[in-house]
Amino acid sequence: MMTHIKRIIYVTHHPTKYGYDLSRSPSKPWTVFLLQVIIFCWGLIGCTGTPKPPSPLALQINRVEQTLQQITESYRNKDRAGLSRYLDPAFPHRSILEEQTQNDFDAFSEITIKMNVVRAHSTKEAIWTTVYWEGVWTPITESAPPLHQSGHALFGFSKDDPPRLFEIRGDAPWGIQTTDFQNE
Repeated sequence: MMTHIKRIIYVTHHPTKYGYDLSRSPSKPWTVFLLQVIIFCWGLIGCTGTPKPPSPLALQINRVEQTLQQITESYRNKDRAGLSRYLDPAFPHRSILEEQTQNDFDAFSEITIKMNVVRAHSTKEAIWTTVYWEGVWTPITESAPPLHQSGHALFGFSKDDPPRLFEIRGDAPWGIQTTDFQNE
């Protein structure tokens, strides 16, 4: 035990013999400052490059999200023409969707709806988005309580500019007043 303590004392008093030199410690102020300057310059050089432009897929998905936001605003503001502007002419149940949204406009005094794109997938012909939506529909008659609804849907958008909605699968956020139009 005593020899072990003597060895520790010897190492601390003769550090260079065992490769431990306290005089070369980075605790000297100029060494720390120099190290900080080197790290700062390295970070500055690494961050000065031009940012990478977004990929074409990212740009398409951004356009789809903007279109979805426009559709949501049109529905919220009860703008039938604005809603129809973003529907593809080949939408299979377009007339039913327009009729059901008009029923919503007639039955509810206020519509508050929020949509979030959960996932997006691009194919050669379309961009498919999985959307989670939730909303509150306030009936025109004051005696009826507000209707709270939420759901998931798969929206198919064309790759046109602007993208147009051509298919809905799942819980449609429009036509709350009537039945689901996809099952007809």
